Amino acid sequence: IDALMEEAAEVEDRFHAATKKLILEAGGEFKQGPLKKEARVRQKTENDYEGDHRRVVDIVRDTGVFVTIAAYLRAVQKLQSGDCDIEVVRFKNRLKGNSYGYRDLMMNVKLPGKEHVGELQLHLKPIVDLKSAAHKTYGLLRAVGWEEDEFEEDEVVADGASTRVP
Repeated sequence: IDALMEEAAEVEDRFHAATKKLILEAGGEFKQGPLKKEARVRQKTENDYEGDHRRVVDIVRDTGVFVTIAAYLRAVQKLQSGDCDIEVVRFKNRLKGNSYGYRDLMMNVKLPGKEHVGELQLHLKPIVDLKSAAHKTYGLLRAVGWEEDEFEEDEVVADGASTRVP
């Protein structure tokens, strides 16, 4: 975990610069995420990933917020075409929503030539305005042992294969 945290710190500035460029060029608002705290990384490793720290892929993270669907689509098209400074490793379409109202496109991305994987979320403004309340609900549900298995998400991995995941 120490090496993973060091790796995140090493790529952080370039990661934020690349995602910011993509989001602004597409017409969105860039929101830089803080590095995930080491204590939370350790907690996720043990509780969510059976001790495999390599599965924690959101230490470095950013968000793009879009007022129009046209700008949102420009960002997605840039990512799909490779016309940006980041590579998509995994893509989750959570726009259908879930039981507590949260919707977004979530991607695990990395910089070309680097192995560290971070997270990029793309939101529409009216939905992100509700994110705080939805995230509080999510936190409460997880605290009581709820697992998000009553719906499925679309997931596409880098090779283009599409799978259904809980």
